[in-house]
Amino acid sequence: MAIGGSILSLGSLLRDIQQFEVPDFQRNYSWQAENVDAFLEDLVYAAKSNKSHFLGSTILMKKTSEPQDRSYQVIDGQQRLTTIFTVIAIIRDLVTELPVQEIQPNNVAGVPINVVSKANDYLFSDLQAGKARFVSNYLLRAFLNQYVFRHPSPDRPNIPARHQNATLAYRKAHKRIKSTLLEKMHELEGHGERLGFLDGLLNTLGTQFSILKIETADQTESYDILMTLNNRGLALGPSDLVKSLIMKHLTNGLTGEDLQLKNAELTEKWSEATDSIDDGDMNQFLRHYLLAIQGDTVRGKDIFKKIEDIVERSAEPSDLASARLLEDIVFRAGIYASLLKPSEIQDEHVRSSCTTLREVLDSYRILLLNVLDTRYALEQSERRELARLSEVLCLRWVLNGGNAQQLENLLQGISGLFRKTPLDYGAIRAALIKNIPADGPILTQFQSEVDSASLVRTVLHKINGRLNDPDTLIAYDPRRIHVEHIAPEGITNDWVEVLFPGKSKSEVSSEYASVVENWGNKTLLDRTINLKIKQKPFLIKRNGVEGFGGYGQAMLGITKDLTHLDDWTIDEIKRRNEWIADCFVKIWSVEPRVNELVNYSEYRKKMPD
Repeated sequence: MAIGGSILSLGSLLRDIQQFEVPDFQRNYSWQAENVDAFLEDLVYAAKSNKSHFLGSTILMKKTSEPQDRSYQVIDGQQRLTTIFTVIAIIRDLVTELPVQEIQPNNVAGVPINVVSKANDYLFSDLQAGKARFVSNYLLRAFLNQYVFRHPSPDRPNIPARHQNATLAYRKAHKRIKSTLLEKMHELEGHGERLGFLDGLLNTLGTQFSILKIETADQTESYDILMTLNNRGLALGPSDLVKSLIMKHLTNGLTGEDLQLKNAELTEKWSEATDSIDDGDMNQFLRHYLLAIQGDTVRGKDIFKKIEDIVERSAEPSDLASARLLEDIVFRAGIYASLLKPSEIQDEHVRSSCTTLREVLDSYRILLLNVLDTRYALEQSERRELARLSEVLCLRWVLNGGNAQQLENLLQGISGLFRKTPLDYGAIRAALIKNIPADGPILTQFQSEVDSASLVRTVLHKINGRLNDPDTLIAYDPRRIHVEHIAPEGITNDWVEVLFPGKSKSEVSSEYASVVENWGNKTLLDRTINLKIKQKPFLIKRNGVEGFGGYGQAMLGITKDLTHLDDWTIDEIKRRNEWIADCFVKIWSVEPRVNELVNYSEYRKKMPD
């Protein structure tokens, strides 16, 4: 449990702690101009108005259990702390450039206050030894020590205009802080006023700014607390703490240059995983990864502890277990990336299944992380079949309104079969088939309205591909392909007369809304056409008019086929409901019957009027 939590003045916190150390797993400094400006505005306003300001919280973890050791790791709050120490260092530097550096006492008995010394008391726990009170992670550590925290002297180099990209955000922030303070100083007359302004900022930081200090005993607890807090810093997620754990075990015993080199190597390795996921959620990946490789339930807040357990329970030494875990995470992150961007999957059959699944749910990735893992001894035909059956199971489950958590549990359970030796493809296939919802309940779902545009688009796009156009020719692209309501969503008098002859809008508004959301009333249409014909009569939608096309000019055959119709009625919607249902159970079944599919115009010829 937490050792303690208390609200302190910022000055008390800075002077009480001997060293704040940012762990190497922490993300780089990333405050942008708006973050820096907001902080400086708060500081200047508090100084002018003599009002207090609450900074939020910081989570600190003691580095050792020694009572006299006052060194802490910064688990949360490094962005603000980096900025605070930078502001103090810049104030000190600006004071040294003034011809006067002491605030004179108000009476003869007082002692002059040296503003430079006041700033250095915050910056250094041991000024003579040059021991900075704030130690950044390895990305900024050397830069801050060389260019920022060192006391100004002819030997201290100026901050270079060009440097490593890792310091870019920080260099921009430093430049912005310095230029803002210089601008404020130039509004004042005389060196005494300018010195008083800078000293006032230091006093404000020390006495009027307060912060909630939360002290914890271990990283697991730190993460638990972190997830419940909301502040102006950029919060850590489970992936940051997992990275920390792995780096801790793999750098144990290293110091100096060896430690920095190993940290750089491991960070680069970890970046392989994060770069693979790209715009995806690394924390979601780690949760799905854990569900794919072990049998326990995993909530978001459990991720770090579950990873920690894997390392601690391993029969191998912690460094070897961590190295093996890191390799596996990086490898499976590559698989996960292909699930996020299935267009990159080489096998067209697997690509088709993954494209469909991506649009309707996320939990399929738990099972597919195993199915697509080439380290398992599966034939390519077997991978295709397992991907297809996963698609059948998941799509039917979603369409049937099945419980999402139960599906996730089911996919995790089937994933457990991959851990059995020898791998039994037949058992995995049988487990998928066993849990596929039957045709009866699925057919019933097509008799009612559907409100998920992504589900409609996914189902109709694949029906279209199986009937008319190969998936490779008409790509699934929600930006170009819209779900078109044939009878429009917005009720009009003309369409009420078509669907409910002799009735008014007020009489049928609820019934109309229900009818138009039926599967049979929906098709897919090019965005440019869809935007122009939204509420037009059916014949205009079908034929188009001068200046824009109609259904006959659509990219997809499923919509072109509607040009065989002369009108659009409730009975037509019901017939097309049945046709879509028939296509669905033939495509998404254990033994697909794609050769039996026919376009709607052919299907309706076989149906009694």
